[in-house]
Amino acid sequence: MNKIPQNYYTAAFRGGIQVTTDYIRAANIRQAAMVAVYQGNVRHLIYEYIDIIGEDTNEKLTIKKGGLLK
Repeated sequence: MNKIPQNYYTAAFRGGIQVTTDYIRAANIRQAAMVAVYQGNVRHLIYEYIDIIGEDTNEKLTIKKGGLLK
């Protein structure tokens, strides 16, 4: 059984009343994006954009609500 590499990502929900930051552990930035959208929906966060930044890697990804930006 192979061990899946885990990276740490920071997700910043912005565009609402305040900026909310969440820490996510995922295999890659796309998986972190899926987790961030799920967390935003479960916690009923009001946001327009989610910025995902890799803690270990220098990857950055911005998600617009209902779409995906690069």
